[in-house]
Amino acid sequence: MKSVTPLCIVAVIALLSAAVTASPLTNSETKELEKEALKGALATSCEALRTDPSSTQASSCRYYLYGFVDAGQAIDRASLEQFEKDDTQRPSFTERAYRTRVGVFDERHKTVEILMKPFCIPQGESRERVIDRLARYFPDSIDNLTKLGTSVYKGLNAEYPCS
Repeated sequence: MKSVTPLCIVAVIALLSAAVTASPLTNSETKELEKEALKGALATSCEALRTDPSSTQASSCRYYLYGFVDAGQAIDRASLEQFEKDDTQRPSFTERAYRTRVGVFDERHKTVEILMKPFCIPQGESRERVIDRLARYFPDSIDNLTKLGTSVYKGLNAEYPCS
């Protein structure tokens, strides 16, 4: 009878090599799964916020909206600072032509501010009131994050215009 030892050694080597070469998920697959889980959790949270603003499940959506509004205001401040910095320099031909055709400097500043700022939340407005007003603009079903972001942006433009 032949020895079974070489066959066992081959089987063990095959099992070990299969275990070493098999990886659970690639890095991109892991990121995609995390993104899908986050999207699902955020969508659920925003749907809870739309139906019941005082719900504890709505906290993720609240933080999303806080970040959205804060990012918009930070960009506005940076743009305004850049505009003020550019304003101290000598005006270009285009700026002078714009001023002579559109109006004096104060009107121009107001026009540029309106163009640069898509929404203007008043200083005294509470965050909770902003969130309550924005929740009305959420779509019936949030199936992707782009749709959610677009609805928040449209809500900010409608509720807090800069005119």
